[in-house]
Amino acid sequence: MGCGLTGRSIKDPCGTCERKAGIHNNSKEAGASARGAAMKARIGNTSRTNFAADITNRVSDSQAIGPSTAESDLDKLRTSRHQGSFSVLFVLVIHPVKGKVTPNTYGQMSVLMETSATMQDVTGDMVDRACQKWLKNGHCYRLETRDIELRFKGNKDCDEDDLALSLSEFYSKYSNRPDRDAFIPTSKVKGHAKGNFLEMELHVFMDRYIPRTGENLANTTQRKPKRRRSGAESDDDEIPAAKRSASGLGPLISTFVRDSGVATTSRNVNNSEVTRTLSFKRVTVQVENEAAMPEISKVGNLETADISIHPIQLSRGDKGRSKDIYEFTISGESTPYVAKKLVRKAPGMLVSDVMEQRSLLLSDLIRLARGHWFAKRFESRAEEFGVEPSAFRFTDGFMIDVPAAKKPRKKSVQARSSTASSGSLVPYGSLDNEKSDAEDSWDSEEPDEDLAEVFLVEPRRSTTRVAKYTGTLDNQNWSDLLGATVNAFAHFVAMDSACEYLLADLQGLQDTRAGTILIDPMSHTPLGKSGLGDFGLEGVQRFIDSHRCSPICKSLQLASMNELQHSVDAIALELGQPSQD
Repeated sequence: MGCGLTGRSIKDPCGTCERKAGIHNNSKEAGASARGAAMKARIGNTSRTNFAADITNRVSDSQAIGPSTAESDLDKLRTSRHQGSFSVLFVLVIHPVKGKVTPNTYGQMSVLMETSATMQDVTGDMVDRACQKWLKNGHCYRLETRDIELRFKGNKDCDEDDLALSLSEFYSKYSNRPDRDAFIPTSKVKGHAKGNFLEMELHVFMDRYIPRTGENLANTTQRKPKRRRSGAESDDDEIPAAKRSASGLGPLISTFVRDSGVATTSRNVNNSEVTRTLSFKRVTVQVENEAAMPEISKVGNLETADISIHPIQLSRGDKGRSKDIYEFTISGESTPYVAKKLVRKAPGMLVSDVMEQRSLLLSDLIRLARGHWFAKRFESRAEEFGVEPSAFRFTDGFMIDVPAAKKPRKKSVQARSSTASSGSLVPYGSLDNEKSDAEDSWDSEEPDEDLAEVFLVEPRRSTTRVAKYTGTLDNQNWSDLLGATVNAFAHFVAMDSACEYLLADLQGLQDTRAGTILIDPMSHTPLGKSGLGDFGLEGVQRFIDSHRCSPICKSLQLASMNELQHSVDAIALELGQPSQD
């Protein structure tokens, strides 16, 4: 019976052989039952989760777990039931500016992540963990995601769009490939993981880290910004743009109207305590005309929303310097939002006046709307020239006014000629702020009552990890298609507006549903009045000095730096400003 050994002078046969031979051993059966109960307690319910989808076809819900269940299947089931946690093991691989690559000089590290976390969150946590050893080993500055690339163990590359996937989606993508064993570990790592885990590498590129931080410049060769060239000098790296001025070397021509800023009215307001329930009115901005002039509108009826009492806790690298961010849910809507409150203009410079906050947040909302406008034109040019850049878009958003009291203020006849009915859209006015009449400023339609608070509201994304593509006063070096695309977009905006407008500090996050989303851009304009962080023509000049054209720039035939320089010089001459040369 059984294995054929039963009855052949075996004093203590196995329990399976005894059962098959009809022999009942109560003590062994009790021990087997105890072991089975312990296994069920460890593994838990046999119902499947999404994370175990890759083995669902091999182990059905009705199939009992037993000796025939593969070890790899048991590992996956055990991991999927461990409260959604997942181990990621990794090492650092250093790429110096010169010399050989230095692998694994910091030892193996690990992070424990939820399976719902995006790969951008995973990468951010890995960088935070690596920074603990990085700083202990004599470096003065923290690593940032722009300094590194995430790869599988053995220098196997990941796809560009993987950062937008959740950890469970990322694992399933590579575990279901025919070459699964090249990416997913097949053996356990002693002392680290008993279930699913990933073995990854963080590749640190010192030619990105050193120029950003200035660390060890004496012993490092780094690329210097190109000096400005005269019109007679050649520019072999840049292809002339298709649309030019009549002379070919004069200032660029654009329909963009010069930005003159948002009108601000100071007012003393009693600060009210922050509560979880807010009543508010929406303010929206659209840019659809050829001159990129914003159309600012207000919804007249009050809405209600719940807002978190305390700001969302973000890591130091992801937390902005000027705004606090709160969770925000509008009554009757299922979409989750975040509400951004402006608290400071610079370190140590608080913004206490609510109308100044309103003016600056409105400027930020106009920047987002103009970002949408320029992005559409960028896509059209890419389609025209047959170029396939990486996909991105700017976040949607609106501003909310939170009234401090129900009693309306006395209205000014000059500032407002009529009152809109509840629920209608009321245009704020035109763009030109230089006219004396309040009707002709952006902010001519002031709130009907004193305001307690003002917020900029945006849809909440699946991650808070932010990647920077351009700086405020410098143009970051691109290292992949997405970085090259965003840098080319900044170049396109400068050309398309004839240097009247430049989007700077372009940064984004990878949302699992929407892909690459750009948030919180800054801008530079000739008058320096487009909002917080506008450095005027100096900001535009710094872009021209530091920009390095990518293949995207060349394929789109964007204007050369010489042509942008002619436009900046012409604007400076027109405004009576010193030459930026």
